[in-house]
Amino acid sequence: EIDVRIAAQRKHLDDLLQRYTDAYPDVIATRQTLARLERERQEQAKRKAAEPAPTAGAGIQYSEATNPVYQQLRISLAQADANVAELQSQVGDVQARLGQLRAQVGKLPKLDEQYVQLNRDYSVINENYQKLVQRREAAVISRDQDQSQKLDYFHVVDPPRASPRPLFPHRSVLIAFVLVFALALGALASYLLVLLFPTFRSARELRESTDRAVLGSISLVFTPRETKAEQQRQVLFMTGTGSLVVLYLAWVVLNVLHLIHY
Repeated sequence: EIDVRIAAQRKHLDDLLQRYTDAYPDVIATRQTLARLERERQEQAKRKAAEPAPTAGAGIQYSEATNPVYQQLRISLAQADANVAELQSQVGDVQARLGQLRAQVGKLPKLDEQYVQLNRDYSVINENYQKLVQRREAAVISRDQDQSQKLDYFHVVDPPRASPRPLFPHRSVLIAFVLVFALALGALASYLLVLLFPTFRSARELRESTDRAVLGSISLVFTPRETKAEQQRQVLFMTGTGSLVVLYLAWVVLNVLHLIHY
């Protein structure tokens, strides 16, 4: 009889596992019932093993155990237990479905509000659409009338013109930069020449550099030709520098006059 109940519970557990997971309450309850029946069967087997051989006084119990009617009743009881477990599973399904329906009922007011808002938005969009359709029809009618009257339209288009002023770089800034760069480059070249070809300009510099006593010094004496050549170089340098400054100032004046003119 207990084997029949175990088989029924296993069949019921297989049916539940086909529809639900292991965490479902009915699956857990069925597993617990199956484990309890397994323990009862093991206890019955132990008791039968510990019982002495049947005697005349145990004839009635033995006859009940071998009676077909009694066995049929126990099978019916096991099937009834299986049906009860299945009905409990169905009750759980119905309760879960009832919970889902209650949750959906709670959402109905919000859905109703969204439906009203959608209807309102649709009315506004439809009204705007009708206005746009009317405007398009009016534009089509106006175009047809213009085409029927064969009116000519003239549009005055300004010819393209190039700007007299460059976009980049600005000439004033560029010329000033070139002038400053040229002066700085000349000064840097002079400084590099001094570094590459150092000289002593006095006896004191020679004494301080070599840390030795200077017995005497001979001054450089230029010949008249060398003096004249040196003067010419100085005049040439001053003339070039002055010309550069004069040209820059003239260019600035011309640029200002050009800007005023335009």
